Amino acid sequence: MDKISIILASNRELWWDGLLLLIEERAQDIGVLTISYNAVETIDKANQLNPNVILLDEEIKGGDCGEVAQHINELHPEIKIIIVVKPYKDVSLSSSFKARANAYIDKDITYTELESCIRHVARGGVVVISPFVARKLLEQVAYSGNKASTRAEYDVGLSKREEEVLVLLTRRGITNKEIADTLHISENTVKAHLGRVMGKMQVRNRQQAAIMAREKGIVLEAGD
Repeated sequence: MDKISIILASNRELWWDGLLLLIEERAQDIGVLTISYNAVETIDKANQLNPNVILLDEEIKGGDCGEVAQHINELHPEIKIIIVVKPYKDVSLSSSFKARANAYIDKDITYTELESCIRHVARGGVVVISPFVARKLLEQVAYSGNKASTRAEYDVGLSKREEEVLVLLTRRGITNKEIADTLHISENTVKAHLGRVMGKMQVRNRQQAAIMAREKGIVLEAGD
């Protein structure tokens, strides 16, 4: 059986040196191809060596770990990514959530747990061994659920074009002309759409419409 090939994308902490020694001494079915020390090097090594798994420190130098994971996933979807998180540190992992990393682990897990995690992820599994990350994931799921239910609760029956106008309206300071130019329609058409939007939303002006759209989730803003 072939070894599980891995890259260690390290931030030069002693933890990584200890991990390398343990893998070399104990894991007969796991082989470390190389160690990288920054975001660019990690991406280059992934391209060159095509490992089964990359253990990626969330504090990798020279870039955001989520962006690194996303870049690798786009080019090599077969490579599994394990994000390594410093325990008890409140970090932002939103970009790595979007990149759909395969696992999140704390640096205070046992070596046996880490070995099992590598094997499970290499077989296509998903692992979370981090109370902090588990909490963040649950918060994100709850937020998404609340946002979806709020949107349904305040559905006012906007047409597709009216939603497009309202989405643009939520961008603070945008003018009717800018909305018209973006949608390739006339300003008079924009005014007509806004009139219908405000009527359906039962608000008196565009400012109130924008505020309600943002607060009640009647539309999803650009980028959501």
